[in-house]
Amino acid sequence: MNFFNKYLTKKNLVIWGIAQTISLMFCLFAFWFGYSFFYGRYQQQPLNQNVYSKIVQERNYNLVFYKKGCPYCQSAEKKVISESKKSSIPTIFVNVEDPKGKSLVAQYHVNRPATAISVRKDNVNTYIYATKVNGKIRANVGTIKQVFTK
Repeated sequence: MNFFNKYLTKKNLVIWGIAQTISLMFCLFAFWFGYSFFYGRYQQQPLNQNVYSKIVQERNYNLVFYKKGCPYCQSAEKKVISESKKSSIPTIFVNVEDPKGKSLVAQYHVNRPATAISVRKDNVNTYIYATKVNGKIRANVGTIKQVFTK
């Protein structure tokens, strides 16, 4: 009996087919999860006039400014996103390079991308959510938590 006849039985082919199907399903799920989790994470609340106007009227919101490729923004990205998801306060992520973002940068006097603004009625606070400590860029975890609390 040669190698192929011994191992390529109908039962082995069925098992191999099932294993390949499960592997394919796992790969598709992993791709979908990775794509949805990592792609456009900062764009959870799109910045358009309707969304912005509606949120601003309530006078209880956060603006998180970022720039693509900014090492400070990237260092705090996961923490900022996780805290914004836990918070009941509406958060708008603002790309400082966007035309709409540039107008908000001017309006709120933002000097660097890794900035968050919290607006609570008439109280407006500015926070830097990432800094360099001992030569390493790190998220300001305490500051980030403070931004997303009432």
